[in-house]
Amino acid sequence: MKFDVWKILGVYILGLILIILFTLLTLKCNAQIKKYIVPASLTFVSGMSDGLNQALQFRYSGFKRVFPKARDQWYDPSISWRNKYKDGDPSKGAKFFGSTSFLVGTTDCYHATRTISNSFNAAAIVFSVTDGKRKWWEYIIEALSYWTINRIGFNLTYKLF
Repeated sequence: MKFDVWKILGVYILGLILIILFTLLTLKCNAQIKKYIVPASLTFVSGMSDGLNQALQFRYSGFKRVFPKARDQWYDPSISWRNKYKDGDPSKGAKFFGSTSFLVGTTDCYHATRTISNSFNAAAIVFSVTDGKRKWWEYIIEALSYWTINRIGFNLTYKLF
């Protein structure tokens, strides 16, 4: 299955357009609907980041076909994991303070996409649970909705490679 860069950019642009449309639509919607747009957008982007993460891990050859000039030292998880260590050698310790822990997301694309995905999911949860008390089943419906949106974002990215 071969995809070109324009198709990938098209999917990302479509995702951004959908987020913008959701936002614009909520300008005329009541506050009850507006409160779902930010968490839904965050979970969608989180899913897209997770899709790229898993494509790098399990479909790197497909990623490389689409992005032949991508720097392997940043994108290829089989070698980029060494970026967090001095001279790429785990026995020499961390490359810089935090490179093997809380700043690992700055060392390679695999960890950057994990950081983005986890951060956006955490932000979505914060936006969701701080809007007041609701019935227990409303939380379940909302969680399932966000999970579905997240998986749509995941599949839009992962299936490209």
